[in-house]
Amino acid sequence: MKYTQEEGEIKIETGSDLKEKQLIIRDNGIGIEKTDLPRIFNRGFTGSNGRTYTKSTGMGLYLAQQLSNKLGHYITCTSETGLYTEFVMHFPKNVDPYFNMQKNAMRP
Repeated sequence: MKYTQEEGEIKIETGSDLKEKQLIIRDNGIGIEKTDLPRIFNRGFTGSNGRTYTKSTGMGLYLAQQLSNKLGHYITCTSETGLYTEFVMHFPKNVDPYFNMQKNAMRP
């Protein structure tokens, strides 16, 4: 929302296939530069948008990805500068990290 104009749109959708369920969040904001995309989940990375438009810490996407990973999920992002940014939260089916942790803890 921070990078979407007042008349901008944010769409939230779901999807699924045989391997996973997805939560898809897409806006029509300023987008993310292609050179910044590979680093947006890095700790402390603010990118050119963060330095230009607002005071950013570079922690939000880092923490979101870290928490998702701990829960057995992950986040991906695609973007086109000036057009959109789309985040997809991937929820793999048949993955339960807590069940596996508990199962391993019970082994002698």
